[in-house]
Amino acid sequence: MAGSVSRPQRGFSAQAMARFASVSFTHQLQTCRAECPRATRRVLSLAKAESHVAMLASAWSRTPQEARVRIDNVEALLAMATTYESECVSSKQPASVGGLLRWLSAQAAGCEDARAAAADDAVAVLTHHGAKGLEWPVAILTGMGAGARTAVWDVRARTNAEKLDPQEPLRDRFIHCWPRTFGKRKAPQAALNAENSQIGLAMARAGLEENKRLLYVSMTRARDALVLVSAMKTRPDRTWVDEVGASELLFGESGVMVLDGRHVQRETRFWSAGECAAEPAAAAAADRSWFSPAAPLASRPLWHRPSTGEGAEATVFEVSEVGTVGTRVAISKSVDMALLGTVLHHCIARSGVAGSISVEDVERLLTRWDVAHAVDKGAVVAQVESFLAWIAKRWPDCPVHVEVPIEVDREDGTRLRGRIDFLVDTPAGWVLIDHKSNPRGAAHDEELVREHGPQLASYADALLRATGRPVTEQWLFLPVAARALRVRALPSLEVA
Repeated sequence: MAGSVSRPQRGFSAQAMARFASVSFTHQLQTCRAECPRATRRVLSLAKAESHVAMLASAWSRTPQEARVRIDNVEALLAMATTYESECVSSKQPASVGGLLRWLSAQAAGCEDARAAAADDAVAVLTHHGAKGLEWPVAILTGMGAGARTAVWDVRARTNAEKLDPQEPLRDRFIHCWPRTFGKRKAPQAALNAENSQIGLAMARAGLEENKRLLYVSMTRARDALVLVSAMKTRPDRTWVDEVGASELLFGESGVMVLDGRHVQRETRFWSAGECAAEPAAAAAADRSWFSPAAPLASRPLWHRPSTGEGAEATVFEVSEVGTVGTRVAISKSVDMALLGTVLHHCIARSGVAGSISVEDVERLLTRWDVAHAVDKGAVVAQVESFLAWIAKRWPDCPVHVEVPIEVDREDGTRLRGRIDFLVDTPAGWVLIDHKSNPRGAAHDEELVREHGPQLASYADALLRATGRPVTEQWLFLPVAARALRVRALPSLEVA
């Protein structure tokens, strides 16, 4: 991690915070806006990193523990974003930033956005049943006045069989349900008779045994110290402990006891109601440390797309040769040139594989891409055939390859991925040809070469790395304008 560690006496130094405040959060987050269409967790991770939320959490907190809890809550938010993405996968719905915000609102409305649980220096509040299987350095038991309750008025399974019969597993087994019709009123005589019946007494004994087991579970959760709390008005309310006959043992005078040959320290304290209601003293501020912010490092994305025109080693590109290929294709009506360019790519690719292309093939492609109204199909066929003839004349008997996918590591650590329009395999090396549907005249050739030269240079470097063979010529073919431009890259030294 870049930067140095600040160790101020209380929080962060004024110099560190002033340096941090000089950075505009809004500007940083605006630079991440382009990431919004991507994975929702990625968006939150970017916002977290760019806003330096961990440093802010440390600055806002009084103790390192409080800072850790704040940071853990941010991590819990990222985990919720992962859960949202998983639900989108399960429901076959697209995940988006807007969808995540609505999902988070629904989680908050349903009180399902629980905060992160602190792993240390924290108090865990659980029921006696919920504490089973857990352990803490100190366990504090409350509710000692809750005595055993008969299960005669509960719904539960009951069996009269002494042992289970595998052939008839449900024999002598029942769902016990005696409705408690009197609610919270004093039990009538009929209810008392039911509780004193054979079944009622048996279920009362079962409830007492269950209460004993539960008390054992709770008292064995402490590793170092066990604290039992009971309230007292006129007399202590310790019904639960009284049931096992342990009140004098657990609530006796302070001192050392000997239990099973082991010395145990027992300490008894009393607090009044006023003392219990008093607020504890605020924790003193403790030292917090965090990395001082450093200037962000510019980094390239992993994947490099040659069509972006970035990353070429040459700085200047020029037209070194111009060739006439066929006749200019007239565009009779307004058309999306990107769609027309796609159709021309397909036509050239098909002809490069099959050796020619029919009028029917061209008509089908023009119709499929909704550009048949703009150009004449015969003119397209003639232009494609002229291009193939130009290739055969300039590089006779040389194999050609169309729409060649390529993926290779670049020198700067990025990875190039793209598709080369047209390759001619000559004895001296590759001839790289890229198709552009630009209809402008020759006066704009230099501008066109400067725009697309970096793309050709990136592909040329990728071919050299992938095949070990150089690219001897680089061309831009303009099927609409009926020209082919040979591109020459001038290194920086030559320009100077």
